[in-house]
Amino acid sequence: MPAVSNARGLVDQYKDRAHEEVYGGYARDVVSTILGYSLPGTRRSIMEKLESEAQEAYKTQHYEVALDRFAHYLALVETDPSTTMVSEMRATLTSNIGACLHHLGDTDGAIEYYERALQEFKAVPFTVFSRLSVIWVVYGNLIDKRVEYVEKKLASIRAGEPPDGSTYQDGYGKSRKWTAEEMDGKKAFSIWRPRSWFGYGRLQEVGIAAESNTAPNGV
Repeated sequence: MPAVSNARGLVDQYKDRAHEEVYGGYARDVVSTILGYSLPGTRRSIMEKLESEAQEAYKTQHYEVALDRFAHYLALVETDPSTTMVSEMRATLTSNIGACLHHLGDTDGAIEYYERALQEFKAVPFTVFSRLSVIWVVYGNLIDKRVEYVEKKLASIRAGEPPDGSTYQDGYGKSRKWTAEEMDGKKAFSIWRPRSWFGYGRLQEVGIAAESNTAPNGV
């Protein structure tokens, strides 16, 4: 099965089971936001876990696992009643799926998902609120930076260049490189992150949920 077909199938499969997976309800999500802590069973808690696993898998070259987690994440976004049909989050996840497909050798699928992400980014409304936000004032129009980043990815594919798994675009639209330690699955020590004191956080050897029946930075 082509990877792009598998990507669509993964998203649809996770959408079908989203109502069973998310049992906390919208009110519980609101409480989580107020508390700053994700309560079990909420969409937010599941998304945070998937984002962490997807990024860890991607930077350590576990691209099939990363594809699964990004597809799972996208399914939760698409089944969220509070999420608009057009959003930067959806576009970013779509782009990330394209990156995984490129690494897995499916260039046609990568192009399809990158082009879909471009359409999504360009459709995100540019509001007065976004113009007045601190991030926009300091870093500029992030949507334009996302579009430019994806267009460069598409140009690279069409030029026949191999995918580069060492770079990513951060939350402020800057292109960065993973450190050698990060790509090896190691967490840098930080006095502000207690889990790093004991080496916690390294990617475990996990299977792909959709296949084993166990139950988003731009990359």
